[in-house]
Amino acid sequence: MFYVMSDLHGRYDKYTEMIDKIALKDSDSLFINGDICDRGPEPMKIMKDALMRCNVFPIIGDCDYRALRMLSSMEGEKARKDSAYMKSFAAWLKDGGMPTVTEFRGLSDEEKSDILDYIREEFVAYDEITTSEGDYLLVHAGLPGFAEGMNPDDYSVKDIISCPADFSREYFSDKILITGHTPTFKIDENSRNMIYRRNGQIGIDCGLAEGGTLGCLCLDNGKEFYV
Repeated sequence: MFYVMSDLHGRYDKYTEMIDKIALKDSDSLFINGDICDRGPEPMKIMKDALMRCNVFPIIGDCDYRALRMLSSMEGEKARKDSAYMKSFAAWLKDGGMPTVTEFRGLSDEEKSDILDYIREEFVAYDEITTSEGDYLLVHAGLPGFAEGMNPDDYSVKDIISCPADFSREYFSDKILITGHTPTFKIDENSRNMIYRRNGQIGIDCGLAEGGTLGCLCLDNGKEFYV
């Protein structure tokens, strides 16, 4: 089975609860469509668990991207003397980065290196999945300025992790676009705490970081799970 969830934002408790709920097997594949980091208390615990699983596949989100950039330089003497970096670092802390920094600082040097290498090497910009139900494209946020014939390789990573999907349009006729990033209640108030479907798209950020739920979708049968 293929499963996808998104925007965990440090909620290791919900992550493990969902894994138990879907009864994830070694033969299954779980895709995390961005934003493991920031806001919630235990993003590093999610990272450490995920990197040990050969069937968990992370896609980078804007919070993960910023965390990698900030954490990679955080402990260097050069960073402390770089006013632009320190300004960005302070803005990140204010915008939800504090739990990520706090937990990261508590890791051993080896663990820190493993986490940073994991984000650099294993977090992809997008993923594509084919099941008996159809073809799916997984992108954290959206495809800004999309025109017929374009594909994810036409975008920079920064574009597809930060520009929200437009649910008023259909992007593809032959595949379904799955995104996180934007809590579904901000797309449609009637979809609060629920996965949202419209125009060949599926929004799966159910607002966990804002008091909502964690949603998970099985791509083989369309079944939805919530914790």
